Amino acid sequence: MRVLFAFFLLSLVALIWTLMALRRHVRNHDAQPGEPLHLTGTQSEDSPTND
Repeated sequence: MRVLFAFFLLSLVALIWTLMALRRHVRNHDAQPGEPLHLTGTQSEDSPTND
């Protein structure tokens, strides 16, 4: 019975930890004003082309 209770507590702590990390991740992601990600090796619309 103690093993099940310990497993329950560990699972509960892991769930709370995951929720906190997810919340922090979303908050940090929303806080950063984003420029669109540019792929390396490709030209963007703003870059001059060699014609």
